[in-house]
Amino acid sequence: MTGTAAALALADGSRESLWVTEAPLYRIHLIDEAVVVSRGERVQVWFVQLRDGWVRAHEHPEAELQTHSSERDDPSCPPGTIWQRQIELRLPRDTLLLRRTSEPLESHHSPLTYLEKGQLRPGRRLTDSCLKLVGNYRMVKVPPPVREASAKGKLAEPPVPRKSPPRPPEPPPEEPGD
Repeated sequence: MTGTAAALALADGSRESLWVTEAPLYRIHLIDEAVVVSRGERVQVWFVQLRDGWVRAHEHPEAELQTHSSERDDPSCPPGTIWQRQIELRLPRDTLLLRRTSEPLESHHSPLTYLEKGQLRPGRRLTDSCLKLVGNYRMVKVPPPVREASAKGKLAEPPVPRKSPPRPPEPPPEEPGD
């Protein structure tokens, strides 16, 4: 059993020894990565709930990292992978984890649209999956937590990437005058 010995001062001035047990920690292996897909790249990033907020898994104080990048001609970087970050963590049971995946949307435009508006960047689709740690290298899918305001007034969920502002509407074409 792991734990910490502590002393408790009683009202009569005597002291009593206590054994405070710590929650067991379970190992989990996560992979953040960017891979090549049709029309762009798919990026997967993990978040871990820490106290009353969320932190990126690779920024967690207990994270052990191993990184691979195709830009550095890393032989251990899988084909089609731009970069990969393997994260090993030791966390208490029932810790919530969030996997956020961002991928390009399929967009089909006519050649005329391309000529009129120039190159169009496809939008991105965000997909979140919430999981709970139940044992060594084991997670179960759970519903996402309810959004609550933290003590600092910020939402207790991972940040959502900001989208670019919408384009102003095109003015209607002018009709030739008489």
